[in-house]
Amino acid sequence: MKIKSIVIFIFAFILLSTIAFADKNSHRKEAEELLLTMKTDKTFNFLFEQQKKMMKETLKNMGINGENPLMEKYITKMIDLFKKEIGWNKMKEDYIDIYTDTFSEDELKEITKFYKSPVGSKFIEKMPILMQKTMAVSQKKLPQIVVEIKKIESELIQELKEELKRQEIQKEKKVESL
Repeated sequence: MKIKSIVIFIFAFILLSTIAFADKNSHRKEAEELLLTMKTDKTFNFLFEQQKKMMKETLKNMGINGENPLMEKYITKMIDLFKKEIGWNKMKEDYIDIYTDTFSEDELKEITKFYKSPVGSKFIEKMPILMQKTMAVSQKKLPQIVVEIKKIESELIQELKEELKRQEIQKEKKVESL
């Protein structure tokens, strides 16, 4: 009787483990399906291209021609590094983990259903345009922010100089008092 109980326990454990693994695998497949439906891979490529444009625009705001061959070479190197290290192929499993941690399998199915609907498809189609416009708005504000950052930087440098001078005076006073 004892052996029979052990065999039943082992069989139940194996069966439940298999079901749990299948559920996890199914959950991951739903997350992947959603990410593919949302065209996340294409979004990554779009973001890298936008990043390249932003880098050139930032250089332009600094008075540097981002289109010259040398700058183009190094901007391309940086974007290639981003693609290699944080591109879709490298990040896909992490994104699946995030989505399975955040949404239940049923929620993922419903979200995927939305994105496959006409309005959801339209949203996906328009997302790059929305991203481009929001980045452009941010980019327009960047020159003013750079001016403000330079002011803050100047204030910091001035205060650091004053602090170093005070510390130096304190050291001199200690030496004199000895």
